[in-house]
Amino acid sequence: MNFKFNKKERLHLNREFKIIFTRGKKYESEFIKIYVYHLEQRDDFIFLKSPVRFGLVVSRKLGKAVKRNKLKRQLREIFRLNKHRIFKNTAIIVFPKKEAINLKYKQLEENILYLWKKAKIL
Repeated sequence: MNFKFNKKERLHLNREFKIIFTRGKKYESEFIKIYVYHLEQRDDFIFLKSPVRFGLVVSRKLGKAVKRNKLKRQLREIFRLNKHRIFKNTAIIVFPKKEAINLKYKQLEENILYLWKKAKIL
């Protein structure tokens, strides 16, 4: 199994985010909001780079850069270690809420996995 988080798995183009926001489904918990989009054959070629794509949106409202960057590293790590469990042809965008900045790694992981199960992508 490949546990790397390479560039092909990242969502980074604005048009990719827009497609997922408009066509995807939103799931929320107390600490995190996610958008999930199941890719189909007729979709744009931009998604065909990798079977599972992941993006983050972390607002400055969450806190100082050090805390935001730590949160982003933790969320990427959760994705990296669990991506093999996610159904193929899925794109995910994660929005942490302000309350998420103070969570421990284990709590963050439980929250993310709960939302992924709720979205039926695990």
